[in-house]
This record gives sequence, C-alpha cells and structure tokens, in this order.
Amino acid sequence: MSKIVSEAMLKEYLKIQDLQSVTELDMVVNTTEQSLNALVRFLPNLQFLNLSNSTIEISDIPAFEKLETLMLKNCQIQSLEGLFNFLNLKKLILSNNQISQLDSLLDLSLEELDLSYNKISNQSELNYITHMTELKSIVLIGNPLDYKSFIEQKFPEIEIDRADYALDIRANELENTQSINGGDELKKTNQRTSIYLVGAKDLYCSPYSILKHKQSFK
Repeated sequence: MSKIVSEAMLKEYLKIQDLQSVTELDMVVNTTEQSLNALVRFLPNLQFLNLSNSTIEISDIPAFEKLETLMLKNCQIQSLEGLFNFLNLKKLILSNNQISQLDSLLDLSLEELDLSYNKISNQSELNYITHMTELKSIVLIGNPLDYKSFIEQKFPEIEIDRADYALDIRANELENTQSINGGDELKKTNQRTSIYLVGAKDLYCSPYSILKHKQSFK
C-alpha cells in the first residue's frame, strides 16, 4: 500500500504541501495485503472516511481523532471491535455486513446509525445503544428481529429506517471499484472544487474515486 497511499504521492498529485487540509477520503482497500497505519500520520484532520466495499476489519483502521463519519458498507464485517478508537464519531454506516453483536457500541455516542441488512437477531443487543441520547436516526431494516416497538419506546423522537440518501449514494460509488495496490497507476483529474485520484482500473468518468481530496480553488 505504501507504493500508492503515501505522503509523497498525495503531495505530488494534489499539488499541495499541507496535507492537514485533507478532511475527506473515499477509498477501497484490502487490509489483508495493505496497511492503513500510515494514513493517520499525514491525514491528522480527517473527519470523513468512506471505506465501503473494502476487505477490512474495524480494528484495521487507525485512530483518527477527529473522525466524525465512518462508512463501512458491504465490507463483510462481523465484529465491531475497535470502535473505541473513534470516540468523536457522529455518523456510522455499517449496512450490508455480518454483524450480530453490538456491545462495542457502548463506547460511542452517535447521531446517525445504519445497521441495515446485518445478522442482528436478538433484541437484547439493542440495549447497547440506549445510552445514545443524541441519536436522531437509526436504520435496522433487513435484520431478523422485531425492533420497531423497542426503538420507539426508547427513542420516541427518532427516525427509523430512513437512510441518509446522500451517504448511501456515496457508498455505492465505490461498489465496482477495485482495491488499490502497488501495481496501480494513478490518473489525476482536476475539478473546479475537487481533485480526484483515480486508480487505473477504475472508471475515469466516475464522480467518486478510490481516493478523493476535496480542495477549493480560487
């Protein structure tokens, strides 16, 4: 992975020296072959991270202290171990995985939580979210349990099963993107408001790419 997502590469293709301005990143990875540990050193102000459709475990993600949104749709995740590294999270998207236990959510205080289409079958698992006093939206559709009466009782004002459409589209943009690796070449595409770094095997016309750095231009 160091051959692709390195500090030198980001500076070269983004034409900036201050990587601390990077706040959002979309990427598909395979952490059985690649390590993400270096990212936290040169992206210290990352607030939004979309790793949907990756081969990854939550414990593989380094502890970005300022991270507020984490998207891990369709990653075959079974365990939530490692969420304690992201205590500032506000939005957590974990749809289309293999999750059945929610005890690791005790470490978080979220505003939006999407657990749709997982393997949650025991209603008692929902007790691990009842401490979230700021929770405004939860999506649980597609799980083999009756949850609506429980959620309505614990969270009378909450929105149930109304997914964030914009975030869902953003996750889906990575659906056919291959994970980055040392053999990929990168193509730079300049936009008025953003720079995209696109892997050679990705569709160059895609509005989102394996790497995205949002940067405003004057």
